[in-house]
Amino acid sequence: MDLEEARSILIILLFLTSVIAFVTELSLLNFIFLALLVSLLLISLRINKIKEDEKLKSPSPTGKVTHLNSSGASKTITAIKIILVLISFVVVLLIIYRDLNPSQSNRYTNNVHHFSLIYPNNWEKAEGYKGTLVTFAMLGNDRIPLATCIVKAYWVPPNQRDLRIFSEVLKNETTKQFLNYTLMSEEYKMVNGEEAYDYSMKWISGRDLLVSQNRIFIKNENAYMVGCSSNQTVFNKYKSDFGTIIESFKFIE
Repeated sequence: MDLEEARSILIILLFLTSVIAFVTELSLLNFIFLALLVSLLLISLRINKIKEDEKLKSPSPTGKVTHLNSSGASKTITAIKIILVLISFVVVLLIIYRDLNPSQSNRYTNNVHHFSLIYPNNWEKAEGYKGTLVTFAMLGNDRIPLATCIVKAYWVPPNQRDLRIFSEVLKNETTKQFLNYTLMSEEYKMVNGEEAYDYSMKWISGRDLLVSQNRIFIKNENAYMVGCSSNQTVFNKYKSDFGTIIESFKFIE
């Protein structure tokens, strides 16, 4: 296999890989793909330049340097290769953009409890019985969650359906449940016409110090809690993902 054949095969493989990654919503090593595509394009252009220079310098039978033109077929093949590389380049850019900016295709809709939200492309979703508990998780290479967001919908007794009363009950229960629980911040606010209770907290679980960001609504007979948490060491890394999930939560008809 000569250099030209190897280059052609590599172009086709990168094209197919980028398209498959986009269609199947894979996001692994996107920047490596991008770097490979850029390098391949530069190498391809350099090889073409070298070949053109060699043809221009090739001597004729009379000893004179002649200018040899590439055949039409060769030009067509070269054009196709460049087009494939450019398409792959654009596809990888779309994959990276999709990872950084979750699209409507990542919207989760719960038709039982009538709410929806958006979650990042590289997070995994697990839904409990009738959508009462939904978990979104960013998994590490060992499949252990690095960050988790949980959405719960559950019935609330009539005497706790005022959001301020419910939040006080929740804080008392949380104090009993979590070791070294600390309420970091809290705020009542209006979100999409609904009153919400936002709070952040930290607590100790085993040897880890965990931090969470939460939002609670009371609607009709149910409480809706959106809570995102991670180890304190990586909380800032996933804070924007937490914000995407929490801020996109809304009730639907």
